[in-house]
Amino acid sequence: MAYRKLLGYPPAAALLTIQLACPREAFLEETAGRAYELISRWQKEQEKGKGLDGRTFQLIGPVNASVYKVNDIYRKILYIKHENCDILIQIRKMTETCLKESEGREGLTVQYDLT
Repeated sequence: MAYRKLLGYPPAAALLTIQLACPREAFLEETAGRAYELISRWQKEQEKGKGLDGRTFQLIGPVNASVYKVNDIYRKILYIKHENCDILIQIRKMTETCLKESEGREGLTVQYDLT
């Protein structure tokens, strides 16, 4: 358990996984990049206002899924780790709202997993 705490793995810390899938690879790359930028900007704003209780979250990705292409559907994943699950829920809601408003969203599938 000490190693999980040291590395920030569940159950010592919460992990939000955002998986994006789309048949259009270029659109998927662009959307995953936009989601990353949105989360990064939000993190910087929160750190300025001390909204994260002095603790930053770790943002990893976007990375290709372990099986990147299945039936002509491409997949990218973003991982976000933080000790406070409520912060990850805020990030999920913000990302969900942003991705729903994006243009040309046809065929884009987004899945969220909070552990």
